[in-house]
Amino acid sequence: MAFWKNYRNDAYSFDIKYPSDWTAKGYWSETGGFFYVAFGIANTINSKPLVTLKVYPNQTTLDKFIKYFDYLSGSWKDTTLNNVAAREIISVGQNSKQFILIASVKNVFGYGLESTVFGDNIDTVRKMSSTFKFLK
Repeated sequence: MAFWKNYRNDAYSFDIKYPSDWTAKGYWSETGGFFYVAFGIANTINSKPLVTLKVYPNQTTLDKFIKYFDYLSGSWKDTTLNNVAAREIISVGQNSKQFILIASVKNVFGYGLESTVFGDNIDTVRKMSSTFKFLK
């Protein structure tokens, strides 16, 4: 992780590191109503990101925020994201592929960091979450 790249966003107040052979692409999703960062291999990042970070505005509590993810099967576990209360779930997606979601709320933003079904990146997400920093 020492040579990982850094992605910083001042508007949504976060900083995170990601694997050095990946690229990152951030934009506002009009249809989803959230800020979206895709992480992955440059030539497939648009169609098959390996990890995503979504930042949802107007969130008040972690308990309310994780209700967005009620459709996921699995058990939520308590964890932290940059020393802020968070919850983690490992669920099963398309083709019976496992993925992880780590969710937290700070300063009216809900943050969801997750692996996708396009790769086996549960451990990578855990490592990325350990580098995550709230900027305020």
